[in-house]
Amino acid sequence: MLRTLIRILGFFSLASGFLAGVVDGTRSIGSAVLEWSSLGNAIAWLSPKTFTLLEESVPRLIHPLVWNPVLTGLFQLPAIMTLFALGLLLLWLARPKFASISPRS
Repeated sequence: MLRTLIRILGFFSLASGFLAGVVDGTRSIGSAVLEWSSLGNAIAWLSPKTFTLLEESVPRLIHPLVWNPVLTGLFQLPAIMTLFALGLLLLWLARPKFASISPRS
């Protein structure tokens, strides 16, 4: 059950990364300059309240160093790269377990 949920989230992340690539490609073709949307801009565009809630609560509840160097650095990465990496990681974690095949004597 949990493996299925992780696989669904992995495929959703890969699909979101593909859509981010299409949006970035369309924007780059329109402006004739290579443009990448960052993960932070994508999150702020999709849900501004969530982003401001993260910005306020992470330094206060966890630690200020988690927000400033770690999460701000992550949010500056291109959305396509981050979503693809997350999707591949989730799919790798939920991969089916195969029985080991040993040669018969």
